Amino acid sequence: MKKSNIKLFSLLFAAFTMTATMVSCGNDDNKSNPETNAGGTGEDISNYKTHRTLPAWSTISFSYIDEPMYDSGIKLETKYGYNKVNGTTISEYDSLFFFSSVWGTGKFDMLKHTGVMLVAGHGKEAKSYDASVTGSIDEGKVVITIPGMMGGTTINLMPGDAPFGLVISKTYTVNTYSDFAVAGREFNKYQPTQNEKVVITPSETDSYLKANIAFTSTAQTSWGVFDFQSVEVTEADDIYTITGEGKCTMANPRDPSATPNVYTATISGTITGDKLVGTITVPEVHGVTIYLNPDDFDTVVNSGK
Repeated sequence: MKKSNIKLFSLLFAAFTMTATMVSCGNDDNKSNPETNAGGTGEDISNYKTHRTLPAWSTISFSYIDEPMYDSGIKLETKYGYNKVNGTTISEYDSLFFFSSVWGTGKFDMLKHTGVMLVAGHGKEAKSYDASVTGSIDEGKVVITIPGMMGGTTINLMPGDAPFGLVISKTYTVNTYSDFAVAGREFNKYQPTQNEKVVITPSETDSYLKANIAFTSTAQTSWGVFDFQSVEVTEADDIYTITGEGKCTMANPRDPSATPNVYTATISGTITGDKLVGTITVPEVHGVTIYLNPDDFDTVVNSGK
């Protein structure tokens, strides 16, 4: 993504991020009357034929931003039955209700293929957007199109638990140091650097089950730019393990104008909540290892190395 697009994307995302207050209130209200919270009509819909609640995940794309967003924590509710007014049945209905901590709430008439999204952010009053909908839960995909949101927004909903590559998709802040050896001399716990960024995105070519990982070293003597594609992701007890191989593009510190060298690199680690702990190694460059969020980082920083 171009730098200008990154800035624009950040501003737009911030403008539409849900506030914590709305989310917490919305969760309680949704259990009792999600229709009202999603912009419903307040009709009596107690005559259900089927009522399901299930998790879902989505990719979200915009008309003028190159890269998509992802949302792994969506809840869907489906309701089939009859609308009643004053005890009289007036029509059959097939409704889908959408709840997201990022995008708000939505109510969709699956028979008419129309709906409304209700979105709020930064304490502002919630704003509703007309939307259209195609697909169905039974087909395994629902596409929500919102022309008036952020220049045109498309939410591709997939029912079920999110694939691991998408669940861990975010930018992680890491503290790092490295070690390596030259001609038999070991440099232990070298160049401690704070607040570096590791960017993880889901791999679309692997059905989002695997992840792509990008890291640019900002150490005083940079270790270069790292790119890992289709990294394996497994999970146990809410801890995600990553392992993969990629490349390191490293400039020549003695001649920055020279063509950078490209080396094989490996990454391994674990993700628990918002914390990534692991290592990146470049065997061809003195066997250098970059430690991500090591337990003794503060000790190393205070040692003055």
